[in-house]
Amino acid sequence: MLFLVNDAYLLSDGDVLYACDYRWWRKHVDHVRSLSTGELWTQCKRSAREFGLKRVVGYKRPGLSTSTDEIHFGDNSGYQAINLAVNRGHKRIGLLGFNMGRSLPGDRSLFFWCIIHRNLSLAVMIATRVLSNISLNYR
Repeated sequence: MLFLVNDAYLLSDGDVLYACDYRWWRKHVDHVRSLSTGELWTQCKRSAREFGLKRVVGYKRPGLSTSTDEIHFGDNSGYQAINLAVNRGHKRIGLLGFNMGRSLPGDRSLFFWCIIHRNLSLAVMIATRVLSNISLNYR
């Protein structure tokens, strides 16, 4: 299963797209809907209501939530998406191009990741396909 976070929807169509904040959804929701066929998730009540997204309740607590109906924030969408995947029963998570931090204004970091089900070659294939279509800028 392929989970995408924030702008990663521009690179591939995943099974799940997760973004935590209203400002991001307000800016991207129409374009996301034109390109994506996967489930659209957020923790933001306003985004879920206004844009018809699936919502998971979130709390500012340490670690990952072990409850199947909540996540912990961890200060970024990627962390929250990992918690959502864990809550859905995924045990092996491969991260591709993910910095586990807050983005700075103007940062174009690549945020995407996938869940691997006994098939590491799937992650390699996805990474190869996606990375061959973009140029990376290192600072």
